[in-house]
Amino acid sequence: MLKDAHAALVYLQQTTQWTFQVVIKELRSTQSQCVVLQEELERTERYVGILVKHRNSLLEQEKSDEEHRNYLQTQNESLKTQLQAAHEDISGFINEQVEYQRQLKKLSDKKASYKQKRRSNRLQGETE
Repeated sequence: MLKDAHAALVYLQQTTQWTFQVVIKELRSTQSQCVVLQEELERTERYVGILVKHRNSLLEQEKSDEEHRNYLQTQNESLKTQLQAAHEDISGFINEQVEYQRQLKKLSDKKASYKQKRRSNRLQGETE
């Protein structure tokens, strides 16, 4: 019986040692997997950090673009107003020039008529 007990004890010890070796092997494998997962997590966190910075940069750029678009729109409206005013000024100037040319033509016609009358009167005076 002692022999059987000793054999059972040796078997139990070997089985326990084998079980511990399997458990230790699994723990090491699990530990390796944890290390790999930890590295993946760190890479993912760095990648997410890069993405967040890029997103923030894009949001800033979008804000800057919106401000620039608003500035350009304001400038465009100002230029439209200036162009309209210049158009009105030019139209007024053209109308003044047309009126001036009309008045100048009237004066020129009157002068020609006056000269014609004077010449006609002078010729009449010489013939008498």
